[in-house]
Amino acid sequence: MFIFASKNHGKLAEMKNIMAPLKIVGAEEIGLNEDIAETGLTFAANALIKARYVAKVTGHWSFADDTGLCVAVLKGEPGVYSKRFAGDNPSPEDFYGKILTALEGVSEKDRQAYFETAVALVSPKGEEWLFSGQAHGFITSEPRGTLRPRLPYDMIFQPQNYDRTFSEMTDEEKNSISHRGQAFRELKEFILNHETMFAS
Repeated sequence: MFIFASKNHGKLAEMKNIMAPLKIVGAEEIGLNEDIAETGLTFAANALIKARYVAKVTGHWSFADDTGLCVAVLKGEPGVYSKRFAGDNPSPEDFYGKILTALEGVSEKDRQAYFETAVALVSPKGEEWLFSGQAHGFITSEPRGTLRPRLPYDMIFQPQNYDRTFSEMTDEEKNSISHRGQAFRELKEFILNHETMFAS
């Protein structure tokens, strides 16, 4: 069994889809409801903080991701602060609305952005591995598509070579090209190629 150190239901649904048929359990599903402070300065550091904590507390193989949206004209913001960018108790509209407001008057060619995901895998013995993925594109002028739970930036991110935002894609389409899809497929491949290690 692998424990995913996240309470984000949107991420959990995407991850289980990508990682099938591996048995994945979300932290809340085993009663682990603590908020783990993400004090790292990089996506990898934050992913490690969460995975280390859950592995230590549960004694199981654990993994976590940290993901953020980096907008070039905003000097990489919101980046590692993507979850806290819109303040306390924000609505989905607060997240993407703040970025759209900041980009008012910015031309399409200057609205480049990318999503980045870092995934950390930690063993019960404290061994650690990192995996990563990026998806490049640009910020649209308005939100488009159907909001996925706790994934508000998908409404305004259109990946390169596509005419739709992530929110306008099916789960399968998004996962096939997304930053999170890339990182979790790397993790899945690693697990499947080292089955004996995880059986011990």
